Amino acid sequence: MSAAPAVKPKNLTAYYAALEAYEKQGVTHEGALRSAFQNLLAETGRRTGWTLIPELVLGSIRPDGTFRDEYFLNRGYWEAKDTNDFLESLLKQRGQPRLRLLPPYREHLSQAFARFFMRVGLPVQVAQAW
Repeated sequence: MSAAPAVKPKNLTAYYAALEAYEKQGVTHEGALRSAFQNLLAETGRRTGWTLIPELVLGSIRPDGTFRDEYFLNRGYWEAKDTNDFLESLLKQRGQPRLRLLPPYREHLSQAFARFFMRVGLPVQVAQAW
């Protein structure tokens, strides 16, 4: 019995092809890499019924992308960073020892984490302890 080779979805193949083309040209800045990732996010979001809206102004902030569903609810945000942007320098600027998620984002992340692991099947039967 031989395992079939893993096949990348079309949108992932296109993303890696774009990154390879940028690398051949010596391009590493955020603006160029952003377009390839934006296309990947838009295609992936379409599968779940979400729309990626670039540069949507939300009060005083403007993320690079905002995911919205069919009810115009914001479902996620995307901010592009290149390889020269370091999270550590941002935390030092703010004087914080580590990054913390604030509500409601913390709750959303924990719920998504729980939903993911509810779908993962365990390889062995779990014995009842009660």
